[in-house]
Amino acid sequence: MGTNDKWLILKKPFDPAEVCQLAGALTEKRKLSTALNTRLSWLESEVRARTKEIEAREERLQTVLDVAPDGIVTINQRGEIESANVAAAAMFGYSQTEMQGRPVDILTSCDDSLTALKSMIEQVGLQQNRTVDCECQKSCGATFPSHWTIGKRIDGPGRFQTAIVRDESEHERMRANLAQAQKLEAVGQLAAGIAHEINTPAQFVGENTRFLKDAFDDIGTTLESLQRLVDKCDSDSLATEEKEAAKHAIDQSDIPYLVSEIPKAIDQSLDGISRISAIVRAMKGFSHPGSAEMALTNIHECLDNTITVCQTEWKYVAEIERNYDECLALVPCNAPEINQVFINLLVNAAHAVADSLEKSTETKGNIIVSTKAFSDHAEITIQDSGVGIPKANCSRIFDPFFTTKEVGKGTGQGLSIARSIIVDKHNGKIEVDSRPGEGTTFRIQLPLNRGEEVLSSQDENSAHQPLAEMVV
Repeated sequence: MGTNDKWLILKKPFDPAEVCQLAGALTEKRKLSTALNTRLSWLESEVRARTKEIEAREERLQTVLDVAPDGIVTINQRGEIESANVAAAAMFGYSQTEMQGRPVDILTSCDDSLTALKSMIEQVGLQQNRTVDCECQKSCGATFPSHWTIGKRIDGPGRFQTAIVRDESEHERMRANLAQAQKLEAVGQLAAGIAHEINTPAQFVGENTRFLKDAFDDIGTTLESLQRLVDKCDSDSLATEEKEAAKHAIDQSDIPYLVSEIPKAIDQSLDGISRISAIVRAMKGFSHPGSAEMALTNIHECLDNTITVCQTEWKYVAEIERNYDECLALVPCNAPEINQVFINLLVNAAHAVADSLEKSTETKGNIIVSTKAFSDHAEITIQDSGVGIPKANCSRIFDPFFTTKEVGKGTGQGLSIARSIIVDKHNGKIEVDSRPGEGTTFRIQLPLNRGEEVLSSQDENSAHQPLAEMVV
C-alpha cells in the first residue's frame, strides 16, 4: 500500500453493512484511479500531438524565414539582435550565429542612420508598424542603402520587435536608370525641334558658303584680267581689246555688290555657327548621365540652356520672360539632374499654354522664369499662363504614372522624377500652385547651406590632382 493509504481495521465479527460500505468505497476509488490514468494518458498523448504540431509549425515558419528574400531580424528591449534569417545574415556579411546577441549598432554605417533607426524602434507602439530609410554597413565595411519596416512591439517576459530589412541598392540603380531614360526620352521628344533649330542656320550657312565660293571665282577671274592689264601697262603694249576684256570682267563680277554682300554673308554665317554652337552646348547638359556628386552650379546658366534646348516647344506659343536675381550665388546641386527638372517643367508649361490658346483668341501666352536668393536657399519659379490644373489633381501631380495629358503625350514619370530629384536627392522642396483657366506656378527651393560641404569636397579632390592638371 502507498504511504498515503490508510489502514483499514475491521472488528470481528464483521459487520455486513460496514463491509458493504468499504467495498463500495474501494470500488469507487478504483474507478477514479482508472479514469485518472485514462485522462493522464490522453493528456500525454495530446501534449505529444500539440508538441509535434508546434514543432511542425516552427519548422514551416523557419522555412519561410529562410527562403524570404528580405532580411528579417528580431531585436530585444536592450537593442540586441536575438535572431536573423539567412537573407539578413547574407545581406550584412555575418553568419546567423555571429549576429545573435550583437547590438543593432553593427548594422548601420553612421551616427545619423543609427539615431534614425533607434528613434523609429522606440516610437513603434503596440498597434502600428513604422518604416525608415537608412544607410547600412556590411561586416567588410561596405555600405548600402536600406529600407526598414519595424513591426509593432510584442510585450511579455521577452519583449521584442521584428524588423524587415530590404537592400535598396538595386532599386537605387533602377531609379537612376529610369531617371536617365526619362531624361533621354525628354530630349528625344525634342529631337525634331532641335534638328530644325540646327538645320535652319545650317542652311543659310551653306547658302552663304556657296555664295562666297562663287564670289571667289568671280573675284579670281577679275584679278587675273587686272593682273594681265597691269603686266601690259608695264610693257607699254596695252591693246584696246585687252582694256575691254578687263572692263568686262569687272562688270561681270559686280565688285560693288560683292563688296557689300560678302561681309553680310560672313556675319550671317558666323551668327548661324554661334546659334548651332549654343544649341550643342546646351545639349551637353542633357545627353549624358553626369556625375552623382554635387557641385557649385550657376542656376541661371542651367535655365538658359534649358530654354535654348526647348525653344521649339515654346517659341511658337509663348513669350519667355526671365527675371533673374543677380544676387543669387552658385548653388550646390547636381547640374544634369537639375537640368532634367527644368526641362520637364518648361515643356509642361509650353504644352499647357498651347492648350489654352486653342480656347482663346490670343496668339501667344507667357512663361515667366524667375530666381530669388534667400539666406538659406535659392528659389526657382516657372510660371505659365496655360490651362491650369484642377484642384483635385494638384495633390496627385507628383505621383508616379499620373498624367493629365492624352495618351501618347505623357508617361506620368516626369514630375514624379522631378520631385525625387529635388526632395530626395537635394533635400529641397517643390510645390505647385494652379488655378484652372489662369495658369500654373511651380516653385523649387534648393538649400544653399551645402555649399561649404561641396567646396570642402572639391578642395579635397583637387589636393589629389597632379600638378600638371591643376596648372592650366
